[in-house]
Amino acid sequence: MRALEVKDEFVASVSHELRTPLTSILGHLELLADRGDMPPDATEQVLIVERNALRLAHLVSDLLHVAQVRYGGVQIARTHVDLAVLVRDALEAVRPIAGASDIDLLL
Repeated sequence: MRALEVKDEFVASVSHELRTPLTSILGHLELLADRGDMPPDATEQVLIVERNALRLAHLVSDLLHVAQVRYGGVQIARTHVDLAVLVRDALEAVRPIAGASDIDLLL
């Protein structure tokens, strides 16, 4: 049981340490996205990176919540997820890489 506690403490600690640089990254990405002097394709790429950084930030928050749940500090509520939006966002995240390899992604 002690090993599980150590693992949970480690996950919580790492998650907390990731949160600060992620916040900085997201702030700078927002500044880049708001600039008016970038070509449209560069703006689109910044928005994709921002969306993925937000996903990572949510994952870090989820890891912290799991640690809190294990210690009885949080109640979990179910929520509906729009799978179409989730799949579309996932495709947009990998579309530039796929395009560079001449791979067409269709939905």
